[in-house]
Order: sequence, then structure tokens, then C-alpha cells
Amino acid sequence: MRKETTEPSEMILITQSLKELQLLMSDYVGIVRTHTRLQRAMKRLDLLHEEIEALYEASALSPQLCEVRNLITVGYLIVKEAQFRRESAACILIRITPVRARWCKILCCRLS
Repeated sequence: MRKETTEPSEMILITQSLKELQLLMSDYVGIVRTHTRLQRAMKRLDLLHEEIEALYEASALSPQLCEVRNLITVGYLIVKEAQFRRESAACILIRITPVRARWCKILCCRLS
């Protein structure tokens, strides 16, 4: 059981993981979302999770390490919810194929 909280010896690994997470969420789960981008985001999140968990087991507990672990969990939840959501919400644009675009146009005309 860990009781101490110290500055991690491998701070660069934590910092780099945080940067990767920020870029991943911005690029793949940002305003424009596609199914492919969300799948890639999930794969990258899985890899980041594995790396951070290995670091968590091997090093002393630190606030930065806990922060990046929590952010990966939040990223996972956001991607999972985005995969379940099929319609656009707020200012999120879900890129759709021409077939879906035609279907959306027909649906919108019927609702009007």
C-alpha cells in the first residue's frame, strides 16, 4: 500500500502522456467527429491507459499521475458516449456520408 506522495522520477512520461491525450481528444473527438476517428481515439486511449497503469504500478504516487489517470478515464467516457450518440448535439458536427445526408434531408422535410 502506498502512503507517500512524491514528485515522480519519470515526470517526462506523465507530461508526454498528458500532451498526447490533449492532442488525441482535440484531433479525434473535437468538433468534427466520424466513426473512424472515434475508433482510433479509443485505441489510443487504451494504449495510454496501459502505459499509465504500468507507470502507476512502478512508481510513487503523485498528483500528476493521478490527474492523467483521471483524464484518461474522462476521455474514455467522452468517446464512448460519442460512439453511442448518432445525432448532432450542440455545436458538434458528425460527418455523414452522402446517403445519410439524403436521408437526413428527407427526414428534416417531413418534420417541417
